[in-house]
Amino acid sequence: MPMRATTVRFGDALWTLVEREATREGVSAAQYIRDATILRTAYAMGQRGDPDFEHAIDRVASRPEAADDAAVDATTRRQALLDAD
Repeated sequence: MPMRATTVRFGDALWTLVEREATREGVSAAQYIRDATILRTAYAMGQRGDPDFEHAIDRVASRPEAADDAAVDATTRRQALLDAD
């Protein structure tokens, strides 16, 4: 799947916060921003009861390793949400 690029502008103070938090998470600022976008999108979809969101969550929850929350890592959850298009 091709990735799309966009330009997002941040003031110095906000960029400093984003970089600091990304570093604490061990990811790039770009990855931190992508993750934040996924979380906001998932929240909005969940709030309105979007069936694609429910389907993505069900797929992740029905995997055998989902019984152990540690086994369902951020990458798995992120991919499930990305697949809910």
